Amino acid sequence: MALEYYQLDDTVYFAFAGNDTSGSGADGASPLFDVRLCGAAADAAPVYSGSATLLTHASYPDGAHEVEIVASEANGFAAGNTYTVYCTLLVDSQNPTGVVGKFKLDRQLVDAVELGSDAQSLADLKDLADTGYNPATHKLAGVVLADTCTTNTDMRGTDSAATATALATHDGKLDTVAGDVANIDGAAMRGTDSAALATALATHDGKLDTADEVVDAALAILKADKVIDTGEDPWELVYYVQGAAQEAGNEIMRKALSQPDGTAVSSSDHIVGQEEHTT
Repeated sequence: MALEYYQLDDTVYFAFAGNDTSGSGADGASPLFDVRLCGAAADAAPVYSGSATLLTHASYPDGAHEVEIVASEANGFAAGNTYTVYCTLLVDSQNPTGVVGKFKLDRQLVDAVELGSDAQSLADLKDLADTGYNPATHKLAGVVLADTCTTNTDMRGTDSAATATALATHDGKLDTVAGDVANIDGAAMRGTDSAALATALATHDGKLDTADEVVDAALAILKADKVIDTGEDPWELVYYVQGAAQEAGNEIMRKALSQPDGTAVSSSDHIVGQEEHTT
């Protein structure tokens, strides 16, 4: 016996036929049915009971009956439950029992007319789903998300943050200082107590070289070609040497992308905004 599926508040129909003891169709008497909640205790009462309807049109054979069940909460039914329908019919002083069907109730489908008590909000949402959303690409037509990040030529940071031009100027000044330090004759230098000796100057020269390298590295990052790697989870912003092939050997750095609320960016449903740099 196949399990049939209906929704809560549907009207469920089953049919059964009655025969006399010789095997011929017979209308019988007292056609009753009981609906049981499957899995309930053996001594649990039926959820719903009623009388079947005898079909009296001349085209129907004798003993043809129809069972009608209004599967509503008011009649004791609930979504998610499975029910079995039993029937009895008094024929030739006999009252045999039969099983006419089995059905399961899903939740009732609702055609919403408002969203947050506002019909226009629901209409706007439906319009967006119908015309603004592309299910093939999972993108909104009015918001084009970048699959790759092009070079940013007008990047700005916080107030007083060093721009590429300012960094280049400081780089040149540090080179000048490094050259001056290299030309100092430390062996002949003499000063007052605590004056820097030649050894100390050499140490400072090394520190300036290090500072020079840091500035060069910062310039490389600012000028780098930037690409979003969607193969990682979350997505990562990858910095490549400007103008070089985008491959591992030319990668400067990478960092994971996240929304302003800290949520990781892992699909094009997220809007990738401006990355903020501070000094």
